[in-house]
Amino acid sequence: MVGFAVSLLVIGAVWSQAAQNQDPEIISKTGVHWHATVEIYAAGKKLAVPESLGVGPSYIGAPGYDARIAMSAVHTHDASGTVHLEFAAGPVRAADLNVEGFGALLNRSHTSLGSPAQVIVNGRQESNPARYIMRDGDQIALHFE
Repeated sequence: MVGFAVSLLVIGAVWSQAAQNQDPEIISKTGVHWHATVEIYAAGKKLAVPESLGVGPSYIGAPGYDARIAMSAVHTHDASGTVHLEFAAGPVRAADLNVEGFGALLNRSHTSLGSPAQVIVNGRQESNPARYIMRDGDQIALHFE
């Protein structure tokens, strides 16, 4: 009986791990440390990328917010356009890294820009702009109307 129970536990653990491995929403099980470069346009006019976007207690509730350092995992340090995607641990899901989430951070710092009407990544227009998953090295232009 004990052997049967142990067998069930082992099978359950293997099945659970296999299910996690099959989840298309999981980008990384161990975290990411990526950087993308972003340009922001509103009504055709280039805007500065906000300094310290995602930094401070006003971002509590943002994806990957860490109260110990008062910073979201998605953040900027300066106005250079470099967006840091720094999730120290996993799992990291697609929703944590998509343009829609970055837009939500922007809407906290600007008057509401809404969702981007057009997203150009590495010179190519994305067909589903809000859902695009930002990746290391991406050059991203966000166009708001």
